[in-house]
Amino acid sequence: MAPIYGETREGYSKIEVCCSGYARKPHSHYECHPVCDGCEHGNCTAPGVCECKRGYILLRDTTQPQHSIVNDCVPTCPLGCLNGICTNTGVCSCNAGTVPSKDGRYCLPHCTGGCDSP
Repeated sequence: MAPIYGETREGYSKIEVCCSGYARKPHSHYECHPVCDGCEHGNCTAPGVCECKRGYILLRDTTQPQHSIVNDCVPTCPLGCLNGICTNTGVCSCNAGTVPSKDGRYCLPHCTGGCDSP
C-alpha cells in the first residue's frame, strides 16, 4: 500500500526541520545529514567536518591564523611532488622546465641544450 501524504512510516517520525548544521537528505523526510562546504573527495561526518578519502589530505589555509583547515581534500603523493603538482592519480604533473621521473613520482629539472648552457 502506498503511503498517504502526512502519514509516517512505522518506527519513524517525519522530519520537518533538521538541527543546526544538518540538512534533510534529498527525497527523504526521515533522515538528516551533516552539511560541509566543499568536501569533494571526502565524507562529511559532522557539521563542518570533512574526512578525506584515501590518497587525499585536508587543505590548510596558510594565510589564516593557525593555518585553519579548509574543507577541501587535495590529492597527496607519498613522496611529495617537488617541482610539480600532485594529481588525483597520485603522480606528479610537472612544472615548466621539469620532466617526470621514470616512475612519475617526482619532477626533475630539464634544460634544453643541457643545464650548463647560459
